[in-house]
Amino acid sequence: MGIHMALISGVFKKPDGTAVGGVTLHFTLTGNTRHSFYAQSSEVKTDEEGRYSAEISSGHYIVKCFSPDQSDRLGVIYVEDGAEGSLNDFLLTSSPVPEPIVAQMQQMYFAVLALSQSPAAVFATAADVPADAAGYVLVTDDETKGVPALYLYANGRRYWLAMMEDTP
Repeated sequence: MGIHMALISGVFKKPDGTAVGGVTLHFTLTGNTRHSFYAQSSEVKTDEEGRYSAEISSGHYIVKCFSPDQSDRLGVIYVEDGAEGSLNDFLLTSSPVPEPIVAQMQQMYFAVLALSQSPAAVFATAADVPADAAGYVLVTDDETKGVPALYLYANGRRYWLAMMEDTP
């Protein structure tokens, strides 16, 4: 990989997880950067198994995909020097936050992630949680949900942070 470049690679998939071959991914730089003369735009076509790999310079890009039967704008990504990841990685980390509630959910997600190894308090059942609880609380055997549950107690309210089992 050259200096001041990033590598975007992976397998292009439909929302149902099916790999898509023969799709052209088009990256268009939205403005000039100190390295923009390296690449104003770039294209890469997915192979038969949907694999792609694109090396592009740092900056903000509009990403579109083109196939024989449709074209779509996938979003805007920000690419830093030396970054590597899949297109989805860049789309997720570069997405603008359209609503304040989304920003709050993202903040809670990262806070929960940080606390997941050691929550503020752990109780065996929801009945064991004191009325004046504050912060994040893990209930290991929540009798009201039938599964472990993570709650945020704030301003006299309890918020349940839904968790879904993610094992095959």
